[in-house]
Amino acid sequence: MKFSRLWFFLLVLSAALFISACSGSAGNTSWPGLTTDQSTAYLAYGPQIYAINLDGGAQKWVYPEKIDNAITFYAAPALTLDGQLIAGSYNHKLYSLDASTGTEKWQFDKAADLFVASPLTTKDAIYAPNSDGKLYALDLTGNLLWSFTTKHQLWGTPAYAESCDCIFLPAMDHHLYAINAKTGQQIWQSADLGGAVVARPVIGSDGTLFIGTFKGEMLAFDIQSKEIRWRFQAGGWIFSAAALDGENLIFGDMKGNLYKLKANDGSQVWTKVVGDSNTSNAIASTPYVQEGNIYVSTETETVYAFNSSGTQTWMRTLAAKVYAPLVSSGSNLLVALNKTDAPLQALSSSGADVWTFSVKK
Repeated sequence: MKFSRLWFFLLVLSAALFISACSGSAGNTSWPGLTTDQSTAYLAYGPQIYAINLDGGAQKWVYPEKIDNAITFYAAPALTLDGQLIAGSYNHKLYSLDASTGTEKWQFDKAADLFVASPLTTKDAIYAPNSDGKLYALDLTGNLLWSFTTKHQLWGTPAYAESCDCIFLPAMDHHLYAINAKTGQQIWQSADLGGAVVARPVIGSDGTLFIGTFKGEMLAFDIQSKEIRWRFQAGGWIFSAAALDGENLIFGDMKGNLYKLKANDGSQVWTKVVGDSNTSNAIASTPYVQEGNIYVSTETETVYAFNSSGTQTWMRTLAAKVYAPLVSSGSNLLVALNKTDAPLQALSSSGADVWTFSVKK
């Protein structure tokens, strides 16, 4: 059965959401979350967050230093402009760390369930979606500004549009919400989109918002008129955000299809089946695009590279499965690996080893 392992993860995570309401912990059901700045990779992996030097892969700090099994980090942390690293945990708490030292600055503990999605940060605030169905808006010192309630769990990171000073929130209740960033008041909500929405919205320079759904559609919204400009039916669920590459939109689905569309009208440029069609090759992460090259991981242990025409240029099988999005580090590609003592691999643009980060025991 295609993408059975990722289906299993989603079922386990759903069960964890229920169990955690009683027990307060979901265990270690997660894959790594990764973000970077100019010099450091921040890897949220199980009960700890690691800061890793991008020049060689040495550890800078780890939080907490002593493992606390009540904590499980899943989603990629988010950086603020004032040097905080914001990370949500399965123990219902949001943590602020000093990004340079790993020292804890504050905790937010008013949420009622797991933090599955990465928070969104702006120059003024932090927006943290929670599995209790609420989006929490905090100031940069962790004080609650407002909360916005939906009808189901929130597993998707929102997006911010400066043009309207509004937040676009994907929700598992099948809707996309537009929310005033300062007040938390709803501006509008979409019609029922036919499936849960967990992918982060992507906003183009012309005011078009692109988002995929569990109905398997990629949708383009005009954020001013609220109208759907176009819709494209993919072959499977769309779990992750699309990547904008100039005039094109690139994304994958849970059946292992990689798509390139014209962003202005949704017309198909090409579609590729990634990997072996007889194996589970679900694409659970956002493709990474650099200088016309497209890098994508699948549910297997493999990373693939394609040129702009959709021709595969190389593939690289690693030591563990890859679910997290690939991240750039200068000319290198960072790959977060699942369930391994070496959870971060740096590859060159041709797929060669550069360095590996291993967890100290």
